[in-house]
Amino acid sequence: IGEVLLFKLLRVRSIKWHRMYFGICRDIGQNQDPVRNESSIDMELRFRAGHKELVVTIGGKELWVPKRIAFDQLTADEWAQLWPSLELAIRETFGETYIGQSAW
Repeated sequence: IGEVLLFKLLRVRSIKWHRMYFGICRDIGQNQDPVRNESSIDMELRFRAGHKELVVTIGGKELWVPKRIAFDQLTADEWAQLWPSLELAIRETFGETYIGQSAW
């Protein structure tokens, strides 16, 4: 009694949506020549979608790298904002074939 609680409501990201995305990355990778892994496709898509950040190396060189999309890095709302850019990157880079294959 008399205590104050502070909390922040978070929408949990959809595991189904996450699995669908990496399933698409895996399918794309398996259909490349030479075959690529899902991590390679994921990094390319994040970069093409503009989800990247500038990193300065120890030697002072600037390098653009894809930002992380781990559950602790993006909220559900942030993921929903990013998804259209990822979907567009998939369509433009690898074609329509991979969009709509899996339901999330």
